[in-house]
Amino acid sequence: MILYRSEQLEYIVIKNDVLRFGEHSHASDIVVSGIVTGSACLKLNGKEHLLDSSDVFSVLPYENHSLTSDEPVCMLTMCIKKDLFSLEKNAYTNFVIAVVNGLCVRLELSEPERNMAQRLCTTVLAIYDAAYEALTSETDILLENGRQMIESFPEIDDNIQSFADSSFISKYHYIRRFR
Repeated sequence: MILYRSEQLEYIVIKNDVLRFGEHSHASDIVVSGIVTGSACLKLNGKEHLLDSSDVFSVLPYENHSLTSDEPVCMLTMCIKKDLFSLEKNAYTNFVIAVVNGLCVRLELSEPERNMAQRLCTTVLAIYDAAYEALTSETDILLENGRQMIESFPEIDDNIQSFADSSFISKYHYIRRFR
């Protein structure tokens, strides 16, 4: 397993290893993975998905999942901290592309691995676009849950951080959006 880690992003390359990731979830990460060779079984929110070579999948924060394989696989994974989504789009795009391109060179990835890295990059940027659209839409879907809770139960003893966590954005971004 090869690993790159920064405060905002984790990049994992698994080469020819059997997968045994039991059921778990990530509180602050959006996970985007791709199978380069082999096959694996993803259990996501109680449903099983058989993944083959070239399949890409994503897991949002708090989604229960497990990933196993019977045979060795090659897999690339990017774990992006949800706080990274509060960056302006050009800064976010430039950061993700620079990290992926730098790692492709530094880790001496094969052609299929480089192709998968580019697909992961494209997927991560598409997720950002979807999140950005939700954040800037008229009905602000990410804040709707918190708004409904406060209106329905004004006596609720929740803090801003818990509302922000349930919206997958930082506390400070939540406060700015809620205003």
